[in-house]
Amino acid sequence: MDLLVIGASAAGLKAACRARRLMPKANVTVLEATDYVSWAGCGLPYYLSGDIEDFQALLTTPYKVEKTPEYFAAAKGITVRPAVRALRLDPQAQTVEARDMRSGEMLAFHYDELIIATGGRPILPSVPGVDLPGVTPFTRPEEAIALRQAAERGQISRVAVVGGGFIGCEMVEAFRALWGLEVVLFEERNQVLKDILGQALGRVVAGLLRRRGVELHLEHRLEGLAAQDGKLQVTAAGRTFDGFDRVLLTMGVRPSVDLAAEAGAQIGPTGGIVVDSRMHTSLPHVFAVGDCAQVAHALTGKAHHQPLSSLATRMGRVAADVIAGMDDSLGPVLGTVCLKLFDTTVAAVGLTASRAVREGFKGELVWGSFHDRAHFYPEAQDLWAVLVYDAHSGRLLGAQALGSERAVTLINTASTMIRDGLTLHQMRDFEPGYAPPYAAPLDPLHYLAYAALAQLEENVNAFPPQDLLKYADGSLVIDVREPAERETKPFPAPCRRLLTIPYTQLRARIEEIPAGERIALVCARGPRAAESVRILKEHGLEATYMGGGLAFWEEMPPS
Repeated sequence: MDLLVIGASAAGLKAACRARRLMPKANVTVLEATDYVSWAGCGLPYYLSGDIEDFQALLTTPYKVEKTPEYFAAAKGITVRPAVRALRLDPQAQTVEARDMRSGEMLAFHYDELIIATGGRPILPSVPGVDLPGVTPFTRPEEAIALRQAAERGQISRVAVVGGGFIGCEMVEAFRALWGLEVVLFEERNQVLKDILGQALGRVVAGLLRRRGVELHLEHRLEGLAAQDGKLQVTAAGRTFDGFDRVLLTMGVRPSVDLAAEAGAQIGPTGGIVVDSRMHTSLPHVFAVGDCAQVAHALTGKAHHQPLSSLATRMGRVAADVIAGMDDSLGPVLGTVCLKLFDTTVAAVGLTASRAVREGFKGELVWGSFHDRAHFYPEAQDLWAVLVYDAHSGRLLGAQALGSERAVTLINTASTMIRDGLTLHQMRDFEPGYAPPYAAPLDPLHYLAYAALAQLEENVNAFPPQDLLKYADGSLVIDVREPAERETKPFPAPCRRLLTIPYTQLRARIEEIPAGERIALVCARGPRAAESVRILKEHGLEATYMGGGLAFWEEMPPS
């Protein structure tokens, strides 16, 4: 069998190596349009930031062997052809025309089975100036190397980053944390990371960026770029910003599908190649894997594009297994993601509440502020989390977390729960390990499930932490923290009326609370305020409480 793979990426090489392992007599050839073979694209931001000192680390195995064509021939038994660009696919003749980018020679390759792994390409805005020197996307090794060298030589002092998604946030950290450069982040929507975070954690991320010295401009759509006096100029939302040495365009990537589309392959609504669960395209004997292909979302059933190496690698393995005659498939995905932002971990899975509503669910939220292990353990760190659920079925729809590295563990656990269709009641049976250095007696997911069930079944309702000012202006606010807490951290917002009654004294002082008032209860992290709602209900008083407590609010910048 002749197996041809187009693209020496994570997906393409995983497919090629797996197929050769399963079919020892197969002739496996991989074409790569660039000079770089099997480079770890997800590591580029960390090379730029200096966390990874040597770029060669992104080109080697865990055993320090460089992944060259010679390595793949000797160790994997496959032929890798760098600098060979596929130009035309003929699905009837089962051939691919290509050009050797070094010699200019035209080449032809026959295949019995073909895997397209052409990846993605950066989204570039249709505005003047995108082709100016110093304006660059950030998806290729040469871009990362050039930026790192310019930073090391002191050629950059002020940087504009356009796009507040994953790559944009990683670029902000890279330039700000190690190099100490002035960084201005422009995002056309009203929050950063809006595709994965709701309003509350989006506000927390904005606060984190600003505390780290990042100049953040939300609802600033890029309108143009210009060069002036040796510097770059950015125009966004009708305003002009001057003095930039570099402008990074980090608006995401779109699937690279020209080869497949011109051959007649079906392209889906995400712009990716349509594949089934076994990675077949609409063309016979042609598969597609990685960032060039779209997949199905597990909750919505709709087409989904997720450019992520972990997913691409799994897709490559499935394609190889199917070609080798095995029964394998890729199930629908949930969009589980995580990233490092300065010293903070951000992670999410599933749907945000607003997306859930758009998809026809009755999406509701609960918020929580936690310690990532027993609160008395010396190394305990903060963790903020949000749970999204369907109020009709009680099914878990999404989760978001921010704080220590435990945020990733929480989200990975939630991912399995969502995939298994767990409801809030079933979440209570989750059985994690416990010891004070590693966890709290009850996991944050337990607390969030309990809070959601309290909303559904007991009418113990929380209001969003970002709405504190609105409730402080229109409600009687009761601060149930202890006196020592209030002395250390006074109530942070102006109130129409504020009562301070510690939770431990609430039953004894219930007569101090007037009837007929709209009451909002507040504590440090949420549970005491929620329990106070129950106490007031015992006495015929209706109230709501602040989800996540003041610990959540303290991380948010003023609106």
